[in-house]
Amino acid sequence: MVVSHALSIAAALCLVACGTYYDPGDRYVRGLRVFDRGDYTTARQMWEPLVAAGDCDAEFRLGLLYFLAYGVDRDVPKALALWDSAANRGQPRAQYALGDVYFHSETDTRLFCRFGCDQVPQDLARAYKWYLLAEKSAAYDNDKKYVAEVLPRIRARLSGEQRSEGEREAARWQPTPQACKPRRLL
Repeated sequence: MVVSHALSIAAALCLVACGTYYDPGDRYVRGLRVFDRGDYTTARQMWEPLVAAGDCDAEFRLGLLYFLAYGVDRDVPKALALWDSAANRGQPRAQYALGDVYFHSETDTRLFCRFGCDQVPQDLARAYKWYLLAEKSAAYDNDKKYVAEVLPRIRARLSGEQRSEGEREAARWQPTPQACKPRRLL
């Protein structure tokens, strides 16, 4: 009876927590929780094996650690490589992170160039492509809102040729090597 009751409670907790920020079985979300508490070393340790296994959410987050120098030395090329891998497989936050970095606007973007994008050449057509792709793949309201706010800002700075190139590249984009399944945490 006691065992049956305990199993029922465990099953109910899993149903409530699985697929959420509190999912005890997902190394990625456990890494998010320690990241949010400022324990970047443990977050990195949680995410590195996931990156090795091809987890696009972990690639985005590990790239964030390297770009912002949270618990590691700043390594912009490594951050860009991680974001590029995740973005090319459909991870929306990696897509708009690349958009921000290639846009090079401290005032028009969320975060990334406030920490310096001088190591990355500005490429407005490439930035626009990534924002267009993020617009299609964003799952969370705050991400959709951000992309909706930044798109008019970049469009105001694009030449006609840059806009056409960005739209062409976004239309031709296919996940490579294969699409990932970004988490949709409840």
